Amino acid sequence: NVSAGVNADVTAEAPSASQVQSEKNGPVISASTLAFLIWAGVAMLISGALMVQNSRTRRIIKEGFDQGRIIRSGSDGIHNPNENLVLISDKVRTPFVVGILSPVIVLPSVVDAGEKEYLLYHEKVHIKNKDNLTRALGLFIVCIHWFNPLVWIAYKCFCNDLEMRVDEEVIDRIGDDIKKNYCLSIVNHAMSGARYKVSGASFAKRTLSGMEVKMRIKNLIQYKKNSKLVAIVVSVIVLGGTMVLSSCAKARVAAAKAETETKAQETSAFEEETETTAAGEKRGSAGGKD
Repeated sequence: NVSAGVNADVTAEAPSASQVQSEKNGPVISASTLAFLIWAGVAMLISGALMVQNSRTRRIIKEGFDQGRIIRSGSDGIHNPNENLVLISDKVRTPFVVGILSPVIVLPSVVDAGEKEYLLYHEKVHIKNKDNLTRALGLFIVCIHWFNPLVWIAYKCFCNDLEMRVDEEVIDRIGDDIKKNYCLSIVNHAMSGARYKVSGASFAKRTLSGMEVKMRIKNLIQYKKNSKLVAIVVSVIVLGGTMVLSSCAKARVAAAKAETETKAQETSAFEEETETTAAGEKRGSAGGKD
């Protein structure tokens, strides 16, 4: 009996073959945990690359401050009461804006005198519209949803729309006379490339197929400045149409309400007539019995 009990205890305490195999292979990671680790790793890689780009750009700005290559530029009537800091650097080939709370415009050291005006205004419009903030939010969404190609496409289209909107505002401000030179500047700055990649709003970037440059130039060629008179006429038409539609809707509601009340009155009269007829018939039957 004692030996049987000892054998039973040994059998109960002995690990099974599956337990021994799992201990040899180490802890098992679930599919959800593995997916989370991959997502977090790629998100951290993208964030790290953006931080490296930002640190390089900050280094350029610091060198510019140390060398005293900072100038101040007024608001130029773009509803920005503050002066903008402009850094002249020989390490960049295309203008861009860096920073969100205290944005700085970075200009190449070699810029034609004729294009400097609209290059500066282009970047100032980006500052006025808080485009660096919206781009930063877009990049944050991309880092989270990096696995979704539609998010990357949407972010690219969003950036293209920002640039085209700024292009239109520059043409509205300075005039149609600069369209040709403005388009040439877009092509030249895109083809020159960039020694440092920046995540902020830049005047022109080189893409794989040049699609952004083509879209911007085509948009500028087709763009026509709307006069104030046209805007007023369109506003009046829209407002008048809205008022007419609102009046028609109110008239329909009133007619429907009146029709509902009429039907309710007819129903009530019919019910009263039915009750009166039933009462008369009841009295007649009672008199016949008497």
